[in-house]
Amino acid sequence: MSTGRRTLLLGALGALAGCAAPAAAAPDPPDPVPSTSATLDVPPTPALVPRVWTFRAMTYNTLSGARSRSAFPHARASDIRFENRVPVLAEWILDARPDVLAIQENEPMRAPILRPLRSLLPLLHGYAAVQPDCDVPILYRTSVFRVADSGFRVLSRKRLVRNGTWARLVHKATGAELMVANTHLDPGDGDGAVRQRIVELEILTEWVAEANTGGAPLVLLGDFNVRDTRDRDGLVRNVDPVYAAGLRNSADVAEKITTKVSDASTFGGLGTEVAGKWRYGAIRRTGQAIDYIWVGQDVRVRAYQVYTGPSVRTIDGAAFFAEGVVPSDHCPVVADLSVPLS
Repeated sequence: MSTGRRTLLLGALGALAGCAAPAAAAPDPPDPVPSTSATLDVPPTPALVPRVWTFRAMTYNTLSGARSRSAFPHARASDIRFENRVPVLAEWILDARPDVLAIQENEPMRAPILRPLRSLLPLLHGYAAVQPDCDVPILYRTSVFRVADSGFRVLSRKRLVRNGTWARLVHKATGAELMVANTHLDPGDGDGAVRQRIVELEILTEWVAEANTGGAPLVLLGDFNVRDTRDRDGLVRNVDPVYAAGLRNSADVAEKITTKVSDASTFGGLGTEVAGKWRYGAIRRTGQAIDYIWVGQDVRVRAYQVYTGPSVRTIDGAAFFAEGVVPSDHCPVVADLSVPLS
């Protein structure tokens, strides 16, 4: 009997006897594939970088169209007329390219223009205005933002009528919200003016906080008529309600200062003294500010600038604005800001 037939016969007899034949041994498993982590340089997973969105904010006291040469006796009457200044105002704004712009002194003026913004806004292509018929409107670039809500209120009538505005803007690209507020506080250096500005700031900051129900990042802009003299802690004096609201001066926390003319003042007065003589268009360089951009704790200030126009020239060793009409007695303040996406 052959070996193969004997194996089959034994298997069959074992099955009949209730005993299974021994199972064949399982083949040896294949050698494991070596791990590539030991032979390849695999980079670690990069840390997640928080996404942010950025925008440019600007505040600009555009000098009321109701002002006359009597307020600026050294300047020519033609240089004060609003119809001569408005195209230059538009040129400065368009050159600075703000996404959000707070304007002050949009006060009623002679007919046929009821307010300066009525003639300025048509020259600012791509911008729209919030509360355009008050003295402190907010402008925004329509390709970047849309308006969710806005508000206006009188802050004081004691000395002069002082107002505030706010706008809750939606960033179109991300859907994130931004709270923007604008004001123009009482002028003057006396104790009464100081106290009145404090009252106005208390009303303004509380009102804006109540309106900002969603806790959106806040930017407060305006002409505060407060010189940036400092106390022993390095804080601007006489703006306590602003600090109490958790806001910071963008000039103090900016990562870089990009002002083209060092120590340029935000209040220029249309000119200043050069070699003992008042010169129209000379840039005042006291280093002081009365115009501010204040930001919340969640807003990062990438750059800060006292903007002195599209170009600057040098005459007799002093810095001057570009040739032609000086658009306002203030220089705008510009800040590049970024906010993380939640």
